[in-house]
Amino acid sequence: MINLLVLILSLLSSFVFGAGILFLLSHKKDIKISRVKFCIFSFALGTGLTSFLMFWFGLIGLSWLVFAMALVILDGIFIVLMLMQKWGFLERPARKKLNWSWLEILLVLIIIFEIGFVFISAGLRPVINFDALNNWAFRGKVFFLEPELAFDSQGNFFLGSQVQQNYPLHIPLYLTWVYFWLGEVNDALVGLVFAFYFLALIGFVFFSIKKRTGWRISLIFTMFLATFPLLNYHGFVAYADLCLSFYFTLAAISLFNYLTQKRKIDLIGAGLFTGLMPWVKNEGLMLAVVLVTVFLIYLLNLFRKKYNKEIRFQEIKRFFSFIYGSLIFFLPWLIFKIWFGFGFDSVQPGSGITFIGWHPEIFMPLWQQIFLSNSFHIWPGVFVLILILFYKKVFTPPYFYLFLMILGGFLAYLTLYIFTASFEFVSQGTVVGRNLITLVPISIFLAALLFKHKN
Repeated sequence: MINLLVLILSLLSSFVFGAGILFLLSHKKDIKISRVKFCIFSFALGTGLTSFLMFWFGLIGLSWLVFAMALVILDGIFIVLMLMQKWGFLERPARKKLNWSWLEILLVLIIIFEIGFVFISAGLRPVINFDALNNWAFRGKVFFLEPELAFDSQGNFFLGSQVQQNYPLHIPLYLTWVYFWLGEVNDALVGLVFAFYFLALIGFVFFSIKKRTGWRISLIFTMFLATFPLLNYHGFVAYADLCLSFYFTLAAISLFNYLTQKRKIDLIGAGLFTGLMPWVKNEGLMLAVVLVTVFLIYLLNLFRKKYNKEIRFQEIKRFFSFIYGSLIFFLPWLIFKIWFGFGFDSVQPGSGITFIGWHPEIFMPLWQQIFLSNSFHIWPGVFVLILILFYKKVFTPPYFYLFLMILGGFLAYLTLYIFTASFEFVSQGTVVGRNLITLVPISIFLAALLFKHKN
């Protein structure tokens, strides 16, 4: 029980740190933000920024104790500043009386059951899966137990491992952060970190749908998301895919919200979380390019219309604000990779993406893993059916921008499967489901909006 409380404190310290940074960004520009969005953004920004700063602290030779003390002091300052403002930067939600139907009660119980299952599994199961042990948890242990070796560029354990040194470090370093607070390596309890990511993802998708469609539709489509077998599995196995899905979902929906509502907080969130994606997993760079491309398509569509120069200038300015927010995280990591000769290829760490030929044989196993493997139960078929039924709306703004995010991400993964060494993992059945959970929450969001429009 004490260890559990300490783990929650480690998460809370990151949460307060993220909340403080978000408060500074919001307060400076007089931005209002809903309480739910503030909490989820704070968790996302706090955990990502904690691991990111740990990396640079470690590189310059400072201990984890110094970093933790600095973070706690900053947390105290942020709390005082936010209390002085009396939380005036938070929007007060409108209170509505809900008349619950039996269907809504059933949906809520299903969602709660799935969340409870993930948390119980995360707290009871140690990290035992090969990829989690070899690529993420092991490196976290090296950073915690032997930080001097982990940051010795001439040593065999530079960046925590002898292999795959080009892998991003968010997961290993955040596990290190939890280990530091616990004072020990605890492979059973640390899985709760991923359960909290699962909860934050479910919550963000639910409230994003609810704001645009209403209570019942948000429950129906969130139930689909919460019951995905593969997503549940990733809530306690210590892989990076759930975290990448979380940050991509936040970035994509925030970008969509900005394009449709023009709120600055959404633009800030879209930029920061897009920048964090390559820090979580190498494929995050590919997905970041997809979001930048969608923003550019939006600008081109805007310029085709008869808007005055001032509106066009403002949109271009905000596009570069989005890019700037992304580069805060990505550019230092990119420079570091270039300096040490690390590429983004997960199969050949010392190179960029290596194209080795044409492999059309992956189409049949790809089809089977999407529609028949039960990783996403019946959702792929349901999603395709919704796209067919509402095809006219899919290809009109603003729905088209969401569809482009999904299509762009899928085509990017498909390119890797067909032209790179990743085709082997498709044939083995080990990569498709893990990759596509990144796109599933956005498909849920789009389907809910289309369904609401039809009604």
